[in-house]
Amino acid sequence: MNFKSINVPLLLSHFSGDEEILLDMINAFEHALDNLINPIRESISAQDSDQLRINAHTFKGIMKSFYVDVASDVAQDLELRGINSNFDGAYEVLNKLENQLMIILYELQFLKKDLDQAS
Repeated sequence: MNFKSINVPLLLSHFSGDEEILLDMINAFEHALDNLINPIRESISAQDSDQLRINAHTFKGIMKSFYVDVASDVAQDLELRGINSNFDGAYEVLNKLENQLMIILYELQFLKKDLDQAS
């Protein structure tokens, strides 16, 4: 598979020899996704700039740990909107993030299969 979002070579080199931990991390991410994206949505809805900053920053860090640059950049955009109390267009940015997540989740399914077959 040609991965478009995840820098798989970098991710695999980071977890080289610890593929089981990477699988656990992927599973944890998949199970926690609603708990990660919903607070961002809620902070935009409430126009709570502090919570948007915190939640987007947390999400950005998780994306960086998977070496996903595009989603990390989009989360950073939301984080900066929180810092600047700028909610204009925030829902559009959130939609972009959610679209990226669909791609990431799809790619993670293939990565999990590859990791399962290698073990």
